[in-house]
Amino acid sequence: MTRTWPALCALGAGLVHLAISASSPWWWSLALISIGALEVAWSLMYLIRGTPVMPRGMLAVSLSPVAVLGSLVVVGLMTQHASAMTMHTGITAALTVPVLSFTAATVLDLVVAGSCAVHLRRNRTAAPAPIHQPGPVRAITGILLGAALVALITVPALGSTDVGHKASMHMTM
Repeated sequence: MTRTWPALCALGAGLVHLAISASSPWWWSLALISIGALEVAWSLMYLIRGTPVMPRGMLAVSLSPVAVLGSLVVVGLMTQHASAMTMHTGITAALTVPVLSFTAATVLDLVVAGSCAVHLRRNRTAAPAPIHQPGPVRAITGILLGAALVALITVPALGSTDVGHKASMHMTM
Protein backbone atom coordinates (compact mmCIF):
# COMPACT_ATOMS: atom_id res chain seq x y z
CA MET A 1 0.00 0.00 0.00
CA THR A 2 2.77 2.46 0.82
CA ARG A 3 5.24 1.41 -1.85
CA THR A 4 4.66 4.53 -4.00
CA TRP A 5 4.67 6.97 -1.10
CA PRO A 6 8.45 7.59 -1.08
CA ALA A 7 8.32 8.43 -4.79
CA LEU A 8 5.40 10.79 -4.26
CA CYS A 9 7.20 12.44 -1.32
CA ALA A 10 10.35 12.88 -3.41
CA LEU A 11 8.29 14.44 -6.20
CA GLY A 12 6.62 16.86 -3.78
CA ALA A 13 9.92 17.81 -2.11
CA GLY A 14 11.58 18.29 -5.49
CA LEU A 15 8.82 20.61 -6.68
CA VAL A 16 9.01 22.66 -3.48
CA HIS A 17 12.82 22.94 -3.74
CA LEU A 18 12.51 24.08 -7.35
CA ALA A 19 9.89 26.68 -6.36
CA ILE A 20 12.07 28.02 -3.54
CA SER A 21 15.03 28.28 -5.91
CA ALA A 22 13.17 30.71 -8.17
CA SER A 23 13.55 33.56 -5.69
CA SER A 24 16.85 32.62 -4.07
CA PRO A 25 20.34 34.03 -4.57
CA TRP A 26 22.20 32.31 -7.42
CA TRP A 27 24.48 30.20 -5.20
CA TRP A 28 21.56 28.98 -3.09
CA SER A 29 19.43 28.51 -6.20
CA LEU A 30 22.02 26.22 -7.81
CA ALA A 31 21.98 23.90 -4.80
CA LEU A 32 18.17 23.86 -4.64
CA ILE A 33 17.82 23.22 -8.37
CA SER A 34 20.30 20.34 -8.14
CA ILE A 35 18.52 18.75 -5.19
CA GLY A 36 15.06 19.35 -6.67
CA ALA A 37 16.00 17.92 -10.07
CA LEU A 38 17.56 14.84 -8.45
CA GLU A 39 14.45 14.30 -6.33
CA VAL A 40 12.08 14.60 -9.29
CA ALA A 41 14.22 12.29 -11.44
CA TRP A 42 14.52 9.73 -8.63
CA SER A 43 10.78 9.87 -8.10
CA LEU A 44 10.06 9.17 -11.75
CA MET A 45 12.59 6.32 -11.89
CA TYR A 46 11.12 4.83 -8.72
CA LEU A 47 7.59 4.97 -10.15
CA ILE A 48 8.72 3.41 -13.43
CA ARG A 49 10.78 0.59 -11.90
CA GLY A 50 8.70 0.00 -8.77
CA THR A 51 11.78 -0.13 -6.56
CA PRO A 52 14.17 2.49 -5.16
CA VAL A 53 16.96 3.41 -7.55
CA MET A 54 20.37 4.16 -5.98
CA PRO A 55 19.03 4.23 -2.41
CA ARG A 56 22.42 5.18 -0.86
CA GLY A 57 22.72 8.24 -3.09
CA MET A 58 19.14 9.27 -2.52
CA LEU A 59 19.58 8.84 1.22
CA ALA A 60 22.37 11.43 1.09
CA VAL A 61 20.41 13.74 -1.24
CA SER A 62 17.27 13.61 0.90
CA LEU A 63 19.16 14.23 4.14
CA SER A 64 21.06 17.25 2.82
CA PRO A 65 18.06 19.63 3.06
CA VAL A 66 17.51 18.39 6.63
CA ALA A 67 21.08 19.41 7.49
CA VAL A 68 20.65 22.72 5.69
CA LEU A 69 17.42 23.48 7.58
CA GLY A 70 19.18 22.80 10.86
CA SER A 71 22.07 25.03 9.83
CA LEU A 72 19.70 27.81 8.77
CA VAL A 73 17.94 27.67 12.12
CA VAL A 74 21.25 27.93 13.97
CA VAL A 75 22.54 30.74 11.71
CA GLY A 76 19.18 32.52 11.99
CA LEU A 77 19.30 32.37 15.76
CA MET A 78 22.88 33.64 15.81
CA THR A 79 22.19 36.51 13.39
CA GLN A 80 19.00 37.39 15.24
CA HIS A 81 20.99 37.65 18.43
CA ALA A 82 23.73 39.65 16.72
CA SER A 83 21.22 41.93 14.97
CA ALA A 84 19.77 42.92 18.32
CA MET A 85 23.09 44.67 18.94
CA THR A 86 24.00 45.78 15.41
CA MET A 87 22.39 46.37 12.02
CA HIS A 88 21.51 43.47 9.69
CA THR A 89 24.26 42.34 7.36
CA GLY A 90 23.95 41.15 3.78
CA ILE A 91 24.28 37.51 4.80
CA THR A 92 21.13 37.74 6.91
CA ALA A 93 19.08 38.78 3.91
CA ALA A 94 20.68 36.10 1.72
CA LEU A 95 19.82 33.31 4.17
CA THR A 96 16.11 34.03 4.42
CA VAL A 97 14.02 31.21 3.00
CA PRO A 98 10.31 30.50 3.17
CA VAL A 99 10.33 28.54 6.42
CA LEU A 100 6.99 26.78 5.90
CA SER A 101 7.95 25.62 2.43
CA PHE A 102 11.42 24.45 3.38
CA THR A 103 10.08 22.65 6.47
CA ALA A 104 7.41 20.89 4.42
CA ALA A 105 10.00 19.75 1.89
CA THR A 106 12.21 18.58 4.74
CA VAL A 107 9.37 16.48 6.18
CA LEU A 108 8.86 14.88 2.77
CA ASP A 109 12.62 14.31 2.50
CA LEU A 110 12.60 12.53 5.86
CA VAL A 111 10.04 10.07 4.49
CA VAL A 112 12.27 9.45 1.46
CA ALA A 113 15.35 9.03 3.66
CA GLY A 114 13.51 6.63 5.95
CA SER A 115 12.30 4.49 3.07
CA CYS A 116 15.79 4.38 1.55
CA ALA A 117 17.26 3.37 4.91
CA VAL A 118 14.66 0.62 5.33
CA HIS A 119 15.33 -0.60 1.79
CA LEU A 120 19.09 -0.70 2.42
CA ARG A 121 18.59 -2.45 5.76
CA ARG A 122 16.24 -5.02 4.22
CA ASN A 123 18.67 -5.80 1.38
CA ARG A 124 21.61 -6.17 3.76
CA THR A 125 20.21 -9.37 5.21
CA ALA A 126 21.27 -12.70 3.70
CA ALA A 127 17.90 -13.64 2.23
CA PRO A 128 15.56 -10.71 1.57
CA ALA A 129 11.94 -11.48 2.28
CA PRO A 130 9.66 -11.57 -0.75
CA ILE A 131 7.57 -8.44 -1.16
CA HIS A 132 3.85 -9.04 -0.96
CA GLN A 133 2.01 -7.76 -4.03
CA PRO A 134 -1.22 -6.00 -3.02
CA GLY A 135 -4.42 -6.47 -4.96
CA PRO A 136 -5.51 -3.80 -7.45
CA VAL A 137 -8.04 -2.15 -5.12
CA ARG A 138 -5.53 -1.91 -2.29
CA ALA A 139 -2.81 -0.62 -4.64
CA ILE A 140 -5.05 2.10 -6.09
CA THR A 141 -6.25 3.06 -2.61
CA GLY A 142 -2.65 3.36 -1.44
CA ILE A 143 -1.67 5.50 -4.43
CA LEU A 144 -4.66 7.82 -3.99
CA LEU A 145 -4.16 8.14 -0.24
CA GLY A 146 -0.43 8.80 -0.68
CA ALA A 147 -1.07 11.39 -3.39
CA ALA A 148 -3.65 13.14 -1.21
CA LEU A 149 -1.31 13.27 1.80
CA VAL A 150 1.60 14.56 -0.27
CA ALA A 151 -0.68 17.14 -1.91
CA LEU A 152 -1.86 18.33 1.52
CA ILE A 153 1.76 19.06 2.40
CA THR A 154 3.05 20.22 -0.99
CA VAL A 155 0.30 22.61 -2.14
CA PRO A 156 0.46 24.95 0.90
CA ALA A 157 4.26 24.79 0.76
CA LEU A 158 4.24 25.81 -2.91
CA GLY A 159 1.70 28.54 -2.15
CA SER A 160 3.95 30.12 0.47
CA THR A 161 6.88 30.54 -1.94
CA ASP A 162 7.35 33.65 -4.08
CA VAL A 163 6.27 31.63 -7.09
CA GLY A 164 3.04 30.72 -5.30
CA HIS A 165 2.39 34.34 -4.30
CA LYS A 166 2.87 35.54 -7.86
CA ALA A 167 0.62 32.78 -9.20
CA SER A 168 -2.15 33.72 -6.77
CA MET A 169 -1.89 37.39 -7.83
CA HIS A 170 -2.50 36.37 -11.45
CA MET A 171 -5.54 34.31 -10.46
CA THR A 172 -7.41 37.18 -8.80
CA MET A 173 -9.47 39.18 -11.18
